[in-house]
Amino acid sequence: MLCVFGRSVLRHWFDSVLQQGNSTAQESPAFDCTDAVIPGPSKHVDHSMEFDTFVKRKGHVVFPERFSDSKKTASATDQFRFHVAWISVLSSSRRLARGYVSGHSICLCCRVVESAPVSQAPHAGIRKNGRMKIESVERIWVDLPLKEVPWRNMVREIPHWSLFELCKVTLSNGVAGVGETMPYYTWGEVTDEAVERATGQHAATVMWDDSLGAGLQMALFDAVAKSLDAPVWSLLGEKVRTHAHVGWWAIDMPAEDWISECEEAAAKGYTTFKTKARPWFDLEDQVQRLSEAVPDHFLLDLDFNDFGLDPAVVRPLCKRLEKYSKVAIWESPIEQEDVEGNRMLRQHLSIPIAQHIGRPAFETQIRRDICDGFVMEGGVTHAIGRGRTCAEFNKPFWLQWVGSNLGATFCLHIQAALSHARWPAIHCNHMYPEQFVTEPWAVSNGMAKIPDGPGIGVTVDWDAVEQYRIEPKARPYPYPGLLLRVNWPSGSRSYFTHAQQLWDAFKAGDLPAFAKGVHLVHVEENSAEWSEYYGRAGISPVHEPA
Repeated sequence: MLCVFGRSVLRHWFDSVLQQGNSTAQESPAFDCTDAVIPGPSKHVDHSMEFDTFVKRKGHVVFPERFSDSKKTASATDQFRFHVAWISVLSSSRRLARGYVSGHSICLCCRVVESAPVSQAPHAGIRKNGRMKIESVERIWVDLPLKEVPWRNMVREIPHWSLFELCKVTLSNGVAGVGETMPYYTWGEVTDEAVERATGQHAATVMWDDSLGAGLQMALFDAVAKSLDAPVWSLLGEKVRTHAHVGWWAIDMPAEDWISECEEAAAKGYTTFKTKARPWFDLEDQVQRLSEAVPDHFLLDLDFNDFGLDPAVVRPLCKRLEKYSKVAIWESPIEQEDVEGNRMLRQHLSIPIAQHIGRPAFETQIRRDICDGFVMEGGVTHAIGRGRTCAEFNKPFWLQWVGSNLGATFCLHIQAALSHARWPAIHCNHMYPEQFVTEPWAVSNGMAKIPDGPGIGVTVDWDAVEQYRIEPKARPYPYPGLLLRVNWPSGSRSYFTHAQQLWDAFKAGDLPAFAKGVHLVHVEENSAEWSEYYGRAGISPVHEPA
């Protein structure tokens, strides 16, 4: 094992010794060299040391003969430097060094002791700087229930948001890191191939590989940072903020549910609400009612997901909604690939436009200046690279890293290192009344504090993980038994069994877009209406005239 002792580490130890004056060996502080171990192969023992020492007190330094050909002394000066160049010892042993002040001398004595295997070492601190090879990756599925209001609305489109896969990575130094993936939503699923490719590798050499998937990459950053006794943000770059802006999120809902969500958000310290602008609800009525219900400082971001289709449809709608001062951002109001259409919208609308990065090409979005800021998804390497480009062009963005408190806290570290992560990040962790980490999630004035502890900075509650643990399951979509009815102001009705049918019909222009008075409802299961239309609508949407 190759042992390298840093100058700053040993100087800190000797300073503490010198401060104690004429202490005895029993009273002096001890320095455990294994705190500074960097592992490497070795097949021999070399008991040589190189010293360059100046002692900040009267007296001299005595070096034991076993480490040099003869005793050496150094006169006292007003400076102090101590550096051990290197020691090579057997891989099954550890070298412990103790120093103490006795009279006017500083003595260094070393001894070789047998040590327990890394996995049995009693003190995690002794092992933290050991070799960070990926020994194992454990994958655990959990089903984390959602709160009632989000669940009854999300069931038509994303019922699989309750499903998580945890990745627990254990390194050869005994340190474990944990990350999470939403298997049917997150930007990158963890695959068997990714796990096989990573296992046996040094964690720091593969943790930047976005193709490993969300949970595995997150766990690697957590483990490496813990091994270094440092927060994740310190691996990403300079810390540019101590608190990060975070926002509340909800899917498209009836106005009553939107108001309920926003009242809860404001009570918990949030100041922004991102939601969906959909053509099967009366958007103008919803925004008016919501604006009247929320505090004056509370802002709304409306995500069209391209449902505005073209400027001719969405421009007059957005112009009418601009009178509500609480509307702060339009997200993807028309198809993002419509470069000229988006440029024209920016010229006519006063509210900023946000787009998902990469549709069209990021270079086109930047050079053609087709939006005011961005929505950032994807892995750490993608986020850091794109985030720094946004800084070059002074474009704000929000990070969209959906998950539990574990994923949300990890996202805070990324926000800490990117200067233009100024818009409120979307985590959606507030939707889960139960969590599998012990630390509470706290928001004040729309901001969350960035952790400074080792790793991600949260503690996994493995009892909670076991409580919600499940076997891997297929994506539960379409959700069984679901019948949706769109009521038109003309008296006509349209029936669907899941959201993809709604998306296809409206984006194809088969139905009017953003009509006043339109409203979507869930038909009660096993009612007479449900029995009549459920089977037919499951084949294709059913449209009934007034």
